[in-house]
Amino acid sequence: MSTFVRRLKYYGFGFGLGVVIVFFFFGNRSCNWGPEARVKAAIMDRVLVADSVNKAELLRRGISTLELKKLIEEAEIDFSQSKKEESIKVYSMQSGKFAFLISMPYESFIAEVNLIEQDAHSYSTNSKGIGSFLYFPKEQDFIYVPENELLEGQMKEMGFKDNNALLHAIKTNGIIDFSRSNFNIRPKPEHSIRFIDEKNRKIEARAIWMKERMEVISFTFDTILPRK
Repeated sequence: MSTFVRRLKYYGFGFGLGVVIVFFFFGNRSCNWGPEARVKAAIMDRVLVADSVNKAELLRRGISTLELKKLIEEAEIDFSQSKKEESIKVYSMQSGKFAFLISMPYESFIAEVNLIEQDAHSYSTNSKGIGSFLYFPKEQDFIYVPENELLEGQMKEMGFKDNNALLHAIKTNGIIDFSRSNFNIRPKPEHSIRFIDEKNRKIEARAIWMKERMEVISFTFDTILPRK
């Protein structure tokens, strides 16, 4: 009997220590890290965008960026009505009476919000027009410009002292050009981002998703911005 009690004490001590370690390293996530939580985390790790029609719908409903973020966090995902292909994931989400889709192209840093369409299986990320940036997952260090002579020279010419200055310009006046982006290129899709530099010139940056950051692969000066 004494041997059994001793083993039970060892077991209880080991179990309690394991609980403490799990809570210390993972916090509440250990209790809520199922498929739905993982999808929401993947969405919020990306840049939320919306085309002009859906941005107008957000404004019509009085939904701010912070409220949209909260809606996504609190929404239920209908996996049976979602599209989960390798090239694109489109999730059907419901928060109260508010239904919407979130599409995420393969290896892309954007997640597109659509309040108009309801059929995830027939929906794909926009390939026409422009989109507005609604949310960035990080305030700093979310964009990376590789250290090479051409890109460094172009950054100086545009008047940006560092990558965060470029990110600020994109957040302030940038758009994504769906028509000039290519989400089908492998291994990484290319995104066309258009913005105004410090010298009030129209610039296009082409960027890919690399190690959870937007990585610029080229700049083009004096391009014509589509009208919003």
